[in-house]
Amino acid sequence: MVSQSTIQYIRGADIDKKKWDTCIKNSQNGLIYGYSFYLDHMAKHWDGLVLEDYKAVMPLTWNRKWGINYLYQPPFTQQLGIFSSLDIDEVLVKKFLVAIPTHFRFAEIFLNYKNSFRGTDAQRINLVLALNESFDRIKTKFRKSLLQSVERSKRYNLQYLPSENYLEAIEYFRVLYGNKLPHLTTDDYSRFSSLCEYLKLNHQLLTREIVDPGGKLLSITLFLKDQYRFYNIISATTEEGRKREAAHFLFYEFIKEFSGSGMTLDIEGSDIKGIYAFYKKFSPVLEPYFFVRINQLPFLLRLLKPASTI
Repeated sequence: MVSQSTIQYIRGADIDKKKWDTCIKNSQNGLIYGYSFYLDHMAKHWDGLVLEDYKAVMPLTWNRKWGINYLYQPPFTQQLGIFSSLDIDEVLVKKFLVAIPTHFRFAEIFLNYKNSFRGTDAQRINLVLALNESFDRIKTKFRKSLLQSVERSKRYNLQYLPSENYLEAIEYFRVLYGNKLPHLTTDDYSRFSSLCEYLKLNHQLLTREIVDPGGKLLSITLFLKDQYRFYNIISATTEEGRKREAAHFLFYEFIKEFSGSGMTLDIEGSDIKGIYAFYKKFSPVLEPYFFVRINQLPFLLRLLKPASTI
């Protein structure tokens, strides 16, 4: 059992980042989003809740508006929550949530896939695919419709290529889908580009693309990498690429490239039915994560937001 007094609130400037990152690295549920370098790049501000001597940690990513401090989910950061090498049960999750300082009067955040607790059915979809088997074994689980799409795409003599130009992937994503994601700002894209440059220098960034015989880009995907997972963070396909089913070919070839590696492909999934249906063709495993809302705003402001789910 964990007593409440052992969970400390530590401001960002006072966090021992070496111990923090060691905790993330050794966690049974460690994700790239929890590392200090990721938070430094993507969060406007972040503090932390720390159990004893960094046995478990929870980032508190925050901002301030109308004189109110609130917790929010940074862009390009799917899941945060509690990370630990300890067993993370419902009791521990709730103790961390209760330990969130009261000066954070509103929160809309996503906990990670190991942070389930009763009292909420606010799950979000994430899909993962183990790459520990040979490609021939993995491929036997692919849906027939996927294999048919890949065969059709091969008729166009498409090429699957590595790329060093991560900025191209970000720009294609922004141009093709930016109007559907109005919450992403110029500053968000700038922060993410800076993060990608950091990851590239540390050999944690992979870009893969599909081009036609003339070299025209049809589909491009940006993957982040840690010691356990590849993260499908940005993927963009042109209209011509969709006609040639280039995205099917890209993920098929990526899985082939890294099959037998022991890594996990974190597809990131989607609550959008069409995107979800596309990734389900690869027969990944559902690994949901959890949404939490806290609302302790003044009465009039509280009327504008739903009640707490905690």
